[in-house]
Amino acid sequence: MLGVELRKRADPYVDKLIGMGLLTSVAGGTTVRLLPPYCITDEDLEMAIRALKNALSDSS
Repeated sequence: MLGVELRKRADPYVDKLIGMGLLTSVAGGTTVRLLPPYCITDEDLEMAIRALKNALSDSS
């Protein structure tokens, strides 16, 4: 399990990530929770990283 702690509420970012096909959830209000599988392809990992970069770079 991984968490990305934000300075803002995580809800809008989680919604964006889900819209991009990355299943995430909110933990503690300001943390984006990720639970990647043990067996993950390079392509899936690259997609997840791209989605995180895109969602988190938007300051709205």
